[in-house]
Amino acid sequence: MYNAELEGIFDGGKVFKGDGCSLSAGRSEAPETAIGFGNVWVKGLPRDRILSVLRPFTGLLQTVGLACADGERQSLSTTFFRAGAVRVCLPRNMSDACEGMPHDGEYPLRRYVKYVSVE
Repeated sequence: MYNAELEGIFDGGKVFKGDGCSLSAGRSEAPETAIGFGNVWVKGLPRDRILSVLRPFTGLLQTVGLACADGERQSLSTTFFRAGAVRVCLPRNMSDACEGMPHDGEYPLRRYVKYVSVE
């Protein structure tokens, strides 16, 4: 976190600290690895650049917290799914998970179940 704060001096980013969590606001469009549990990156990405910026990261994209007008939710969700995201939800629901729901690039149930095949 301290390193992100120092880098913000040069790239215009800002870190907002909370109690056991933080939000990092960045100016670049490119995705970055999350700093760790309880820390979220927030970046602006113009609608017409979503696919071109995120497509190279297909297979690595995880949960998208989408804050937009209700009338835009379906088309934006479709765009993020085309870019490779596995889950689109409201920002307040990003940490929620239930059995079988994809979250952070995987299906949690697969951690506990072994799939086999017999011919």
